[in-house]
Amino acid sequence: MSAVLDSSRPFAVLMTELLLHVPDGEDPDGLVSSYVDVLPEGSYLALSHFGEDAQVLSGFQIFEGLRFGQFPAVSLRSRERVESFFTGLDLVEPGVVPVPLWRPEPGDEVVRNPSEVRMYTGLARVGRRADTA
Repeated sequence: MSAVLDSSRPFAVLMTELLLHVPDGEDPDGLVSSYVDVLPEGSYLALSHFGEDAQVLSGFQIFEGLRFGQFPAVSLRSRERVESFFTGLDLVEPGVVPVPLWRPEPGDEVVRNPSEVRMYTGLARVGRRADTA
């Protein structure tokens, strides 16, 4: 990491649909922590994740029907579970919400029932660490 990033300056880690492919048995919390623990103060963690929903799962299974090969295993998680990946960090408003509700710009077209979208996203900032206070 030090050859590419200046670890004394804040940066962001983007986990866009990454955790979808990490089952609970493979310690997704540990994976997230392994990155967060080395982030300097002022850095950010951004996550997006598909939620628990039969229609979402059915959509993923279309993959096999299109003859692209075996459907890759996925772990769908609730909004509360996605929020737990940010434990110990300072969530940026509006928190972990369905994607269309995360800071839409004025005039942005928003789906009819944005709270029904089963894809969540959030952003959190690494605050001051106790060992550096």
